[in-house]
Amino acid sequence: MLILPTSDPPDGPAREFWQEHLRARSDKLRKFVVVALGDSLRMNIVRAMGRSILFLSGQGQRLVLVSTAPDGMKTVRSLASAVTPAQPELEAAIAQLTDALGVKAASIPGLVELVRAR
Repeated sequence: MLILPTSDPPDGPAREFWQEHLRARSDKLRKFVVVALGDSLRMNIVRAMGRSILFLSGQGQRLVLVSTAPDGMKTVRSLASAVTPAQPELEAAIAQLTDALGVKAASIPGLVELVRAR
């Protein structure tokens, strides 16, 4: 999961959605890699929110938090199984999402490197 520096913390309905989403997939989820793009304060906020959401869904030990998209990609690749999409597929999905959201990857430190590598 990529969390943009402009993202607000999740509200009640969003937290409930993610708790239920994660609970329903608990048998398939080995680790949940979260990339908190932004400064250290932002990373601490994301860490606290991520842990609380995963803890409430019974999966608190599965959170892996990193600060750049390339680090997130390295982490996903190191934890990958046979069914994990290949890196080019993941990078294409990130590029599609940033386009769909109207986010300019070049304006976000830590994301530009990943999109530029494509």
